[in-house]
Amino acid sequence: MFYFFLFLMIVLVVLICSDVVVFTEYAENEFSLCVKFLKITVYDSKGKKPKKQPEKQKKSEKKQKFSFEILKKYLNIISGILPEVKKAVKYFKRKIKARKFSFEMVYGLSDAAECGIANGIIWAVWGQVFAVLNEFIDFKNPRVSITPLFNNMDSLNVKYSGIYKLKIYHIIIIGIYFVKIYNKYKKLKGGVLNG
Repeated sequence: MFYFFLFLMIVLVVLICSDVVVFTEYAENEFSLCVKFLKITVYDSKGKKPKKQPEKQKKSEKKQKFSFEILKKYLNIISGILPEVKKAVKYFKRKIKARKFSFEMVYGLSDAAECGIANGIIWAVWGQVFAVLNEFIDFKNPRVSITPLFNNMDSLNVKYSGIYKLKIYHIIIIGIYFVKIYNKYKKLKGGVLNG
């Protein structure tokens, strides 16, 4: 009995400490996602066919009037759950490891001056986006290429690929945080909006 319990604990620890590997790719206006756990494919978006959307869905939506009182109530909800969100974000920082990150963008504008201005704007925005991503993801040798094609017809081509690793126990802990946040949100929403 002792050996069975010991074996069960070892298997449980191995499973919990294992990595979840996520492969992402974007090219030619198509995004693909593949999730693997213990080298077994759990989810692969390439194998799924897109569902047809109904032409028109008629929904009778009641529009809620917006007022300062409603704004105050929602701000109270946000300020109530904000400490829990901060704890979750603080725990989640740098838990994702990027084994591969590649972003390529080639664009052209018919006016060379506009293309040069756009290049500066794109690099400025990219720097800010990457700084925010770097707070949460540990990048190893990211590869970024943004190439302007001066005096070219208006064109845009974007390619992206990435491989990310995350421990399963980090996912479990983040899930617990979000359950706590959701429960607090429901409690605050019921008391603030109905009260």
